[in-house]
Amino acid sequence: PPGTSGPGQVKSPVVTILDTNTENRITTQLQQQCKNYIDDQIEIKNTKSRLGRSSDYPAFSCEEIAICNPHSPDGWYWIQNRRDGSVSRRLCFIGGHPHCGNGTWMRIGHFDLNNGVGCPSSLNTYTYKGKKYCRRSVEVGCSSVYFDSLGKEIIEVCGMIEAYQYHSTDAFGFRQGATPTIDEPYLDGISITQGSPRQHIWSYVVASRAREFGGPCPTCSSAGNGGVSGPMFIGSDYYCATGNSGPGWEPKIYSNQLWDSPELLISCSANADPPWFKKRLTNSSTDNIEIHWCCDQVSVDEAIPTRRVELYIR
Repeated sequence: PPGTSGPGQVKSPVVTILDTNTENRITTQLQQQCKNYIDDQIEIKNTKSRLGRSSDYPAFSCEEIAICNPHSPDGWYWIQNRRDGSVSRRLCFIGGHPHCGNGTWMRIGHFDLNNGVGCPSSLNTYTYKGKKYCRRSVEVGCSSVYFDSLGKEIIEVCGMIEAYQYHSTDAFGFRQGATPTIDEPYLDGISITQGSPRQHIWSYVVASRAREFGGPCPTCSSAGNGGVSGPMFIGSDYYCATGNSGPGWEPKIYSNQLWDSPELLISCSANADPPWFKKRLTNSSTDNIEIHWCCDQVSVDEAIPTRRVELYIR
């Protein structure tokens, strides 16, 4: 019969003819979907370009800014703390740091009395001959300052300290016959650690006088020249220096900046750039970093007056 497909015949496709209103509605929907997609892409692009540039668009790290906007300049960006969601401005070196090297670095610790940035609350402000310094707030032992990693996974730490010798600091000398732990004042100087239990990152050690006058800085291979070697856990990750180029010592702040004069410095590190240090961690970690100002005698006998600290992570 007419309209019936027989053997070898192909069925005609069913064609739905849309009325004009339906066709217009579908066309409008497709146009809107396309517009929404384009708007989303524009918003993503705009968000990336604004990343870290305001507190409304914080980044989780300086690395995120470098990845999303690789041509971003070094400078200040808004970074969100992964732990508590808080937002703060941080200094980022996007394409490397002149002392810390390649990679993207974020500053997490800083004070600078040379430029009006005062001492952290756990340190005392001390004035000597018209200049202000930060020093420990306890008479014997250590005063510590915590620097927040913002929950960022750290693989390397870099930084510097501008400090000076006061009176008769004796490096590791006080530990004759003792075996102090990392939680004790194992040095006259400044130590940098991370986490709990603490892991050693770097030690800035202060001796009473130069080694040619019997000063207590150890040699890299053994104690030598009267210097007592440091505890095993610091390895070669330390600088030992004195601000005193003479044979005796006096109750004063010596004018030579510590860990900055090659003739007054002992360094056993392969990548030394004093007063800057750089340390690659054995295992990456999100733990905060502590800096400890330590001496085993009262502050009229030993102190490490400090004017500037810079601490970076990546």
